[in-house]
Amino acid sequence: MKHRGAAALSFASGFLSLSQEILWVRLVSVGAHSLPQSFALVLGSYLAGIAYGALIGAWVCRNRTRLLAAAGEVLLLAMVMDCVAPCLFVALVDSVGWVPLVLVLVSLSAALRSVAFPIVHHLGSEASERVGASISNIYFANVMGATLGPIVTGFFLLDVLGLQQAFLVINLLSGVVGLACLVADGSRMALRAGAAALTVAVAALLALPETLMHSLTTAPHGLGSNWRFTPAALGRPNHIIENRQGIIQTYAWPHGDVVYGANVYDGTVNVDAHVLNNGILRAYMLPVLRPQAKRVLVIGLSTGAWARVLTTLPALQEMDIVEINPGYLKLIAQYPEVAPLLHDPRVHIHIDDGRRWLLRHPEQTYDVVLMNTTFHWRSNITLLLSHDFLTIAQQHMAPGALLYFNATDSMDALYTAATLFQHAYSVSNFVLASDQDETPNLKPEVATAHLATLRWPETGKPLFDFSLPADQNVARLVPAIGLVDMPTALSHITRLPEVITDQNMITEYRHGPGLLGKGEQ
Repeated sequence: MKHRGAAALSFASGFLSLSQEILWVRLVSVGAHSLPQSFALVLGSYLAGIAYGALIGAWVCRNRTRLLAAAGEVLLLAMVMDCVAPCLFVALVDSVGWVPLVLVLVSLSAALRSVAFPIVHHLGSEASERVGASISNIYFANVMGATLGPIVTGFFLLDVLGLQQAFLVINLLSGVVGLACLVADGSRMALRAGAAALTVAVAALLALPETLMHSLTTAPHGLGSNWRFTPAALGRPNHIIENRQGIIQTYAWPHGDVVYGANVYDGTVNVDAHVLNNGILRAYMLPVLRPQAKRVLVIGLSTGAWARVLTTLPALQEMDIVEINPGYLKLIAQYPEVAPLLHDPRVHIHIDDGRRWLLRHPEQTYDVVLMNTTFHWRSNITLLLSHDFLTIAQQHMAPGALLYFNATDSMDALYTAATLFQHAYSVSNFVLASDQDETPNLKPEVATAHLATLRWPETGKPLFDFSLPADQNVARLVPAIGLVDMPTALSHITRLPEVITDQNMITEYRHGPGLLGKGEQ
């Protein structure tokens, strides 16, 4: 084999191997409900598989004479294996558990593709009189492929294809490279078998319906499900939106569809204060506490229900919403309860990371900063709960402003906020922080007066008619949620709270569910 051919095969090996790893990270992350340990487990399994595959490749080099044919056969076998392995993961994850499945399936996937690497070294060094330069070129080609694979797959392929189709595309490319090796070797029998396998893969790519994510997001998997809405109880998702930022799925529900992000409960499409299935009364606390808010910042759009409630503030002039996943805009457009958000001239939606957007707009200040984000144990949530981030958010708060964020009952999040603000309260599973005492405003008569000023912006229709008993009940229920001061809230835990920082990711690792589903949640 010519030196350039060996370098090309080395490039393809790196590209396909790391592309496949990116896809496995996505699949396992969804199956594991975005636990931060899922990435480490996939990476560790992949590295173990690469090491084992290299040993097999060395054995092949010692015992096979037609090495190019051997490389082609292994790549075709990898194609077949990686068409089956994701389906096995989805089918067995509830009975076997996601940890052992990752250890077996991901290691095997990595091992098959890494067998080719020692082979291309052998072929490249045999074809060149300058062995050192040849090995350097082989390594360089592999590193370039391994670098471009995650970029192409993670940033482009997953943005235009679903995960199932992305798996099939990478598998198809593996088959094409394997078939090219057999053609170059001239092995007719293997070539026929490879062509048949490749034909089956192409047919699967063109004909198979999208079932992988529908199946994976239907079963409960035992972690991360909101107690009201488990996927097993909700049935199959009625919408799945996939892009490079993640996967969003929705489930039909009588009082507003339930939304999950990467298989974790993310909200319900409901803005009605009389329907309490998504805790929407917590959103109505803000008009009671800051009825004259003119500028509002929302980090994390999700279903848009909370932002939609805040658009009814009578004094609202501008609302900035920062959401990292544009898929939620497609979702919101399908629901008339929240779709007006997309056309409200006061609302500006920015597709960006919350921290990055704030750092890029240091001049912006707000009367209310709302973060209705996700569970405190999910991967990367520290970036929105840490002392570091709350300091950045505080710098964007006008005098007298308040910060209101979802801590999902994390006492460490409450304690962290209390180190920055004079007053920090637990509000159900939220944290409310400001530099003034908020308790005098939370009375039924005050709530009634302020809630009476709320109007839907497109029609001017009041949200409430307090001559009706049901609306009078809302005015009682909102202040009844209560503001629990930090000493009282922390008196219920048995350990000392800690400050969350960018380097002290305690809610994700120390006090999260962990690999075995245990620990504080």
